[in-house]
Amino acid sequence: MKPWSLFIALAVAGLLGACEAAPWVVASESSPESDAPLPRTSGSFAGGVEPCESLAGLAERRATWGAPLASSASHAGLWRGSISGSAALAFPAFEVGLELLPDGSGSLWFESASAPPEPENAEAGYLCNGSVSGGVCGSVSGFVGGFAYPLETVAARGNILSFSIVDADPWQDWCSQQQPIARADPFVGCGTAFDALPPGDEHWSPEGCQVTFDTGSEPIDCDRMYSLERCQCAPDGCVASFASWIEVGLRSSPDRAELSGSLWFKDETDAALLRLRRQ
Repeated sequence: MKPWSLFIALAVAGLLGACEAAPWVVASESSPESDAPLPRTSGSFAGGVEPCESLAGLAERRATWGAPLASSASHAGLWRGSISGSAALAFPAFEVGLELLPDGSGSLWFESASAPPEPENAEAGYLCNGSVSGGVCGSVSGFVGGFAYPLETVAARGNILSFSIVDADPWQDWCSQQQPIARADPFVGCGTAFDALPPGDEHWSPEGCQVTFDTGSEPIDCDRMYSLERCQCAPDGCVASFASWIEVGLRSSPDRAELSGSLWFKDETDAALLRLRRQ
């Protein structure tokens, strides 16, 4: 697990430059008859977010990711379908919905019975829980059922539609309830970094979770510890981190009535086949 100090180190100046240089890879031109998931690329910003910026700057998601490409308009509409394969059991639901507007904006969601609950306690964890394998947030795949994930970097090339999903987006309301903690950091221009926990290393075990500081270790609620990994902070508050994402590549049928491709786990260990049909 990444220590909070490493997480903050990723939140260094240069976000816009890193975004411009990010190698956005559109799905390859593999055979549409193949059942193998389409190749994909995910990653994180090399520079992360400048810790000394205010949340007014961090909230400008469009300025960070760039506007959708107009060429994606041919795929606009409402799509519904399902995921399949052995990995599908790790997702929050088998049924998937996708809506893409003509301007390139849209959302993807898993057709769960209800939306995620509203966060009621900033001191408790949110959508995360400890398990024998560590922390599970949302589902084993990392996705949260019933949440409409905004689409980023929507683009189209021929019959290939690609977009990205910011995996931490379901934690936005909960992260906004956290109080940022300042600490000296000689590696950032302003000399100060911000986080929701003092700098330390997190450790999980079946007996519980701890954060190790220079002065010793303290227990921490496991659900809260994993939830906080989804947040990034600035001097005036915290937001859901958008320093990492999941990239999706879908191939449309010749009549543009179907989309097929794959959805990868957040940790990239496996993927489920995804097939959608235009409604």
